[in-house]
Amino acid sequence: MCFYIHPDYPEAITAIDNIPCYKVFIKTSRGNYYSSYRKEKYFNKESNSPVIKKVNDFKKNKQTITKGIHSFTTLKAAFESIETLVFFAPPNQKFSINKAMIPKGTQYFYNPQYQEFVSLKLKVWKVVKK
Repeated sequence: MCFYIHPDYPEAITAIDNIPCYKVFIKTSRGNYYSSYRKEKYFNKESNSPVIKKVNDFKKNKQTITKGIHSFTTLKAAFESIETLVFFAPPNQKFSINKAMIPKGTQYFYNPQYQEFVSLKLKVWKVVKK
């Protein structure tokens, strides 16, 4: 998934506080959770501890970022992204929206038009909707 760089926020921002957000996952029948586009495994059914994911650097060109950890600013935006994912998913695919946080000191980009973040680090925990 590409993150579109908003013209009002063309450079990475460093979080001065923890930033609450939401992460969308594909949930498998075995209870594993994978990122919705890159299919990276975050945790399994037995995981009760928060997961912290990191990437070393953004892959960026003029208008998009193709590498970073995507999340949404609002629960509504996360639900809207699932509505799009459903068109490309196999029948009966399950999704999960999890609470997340961009930790203080982490670099991130913000796009207010799509209510989306892309960051170098993300902490994910509690399931909001199964």
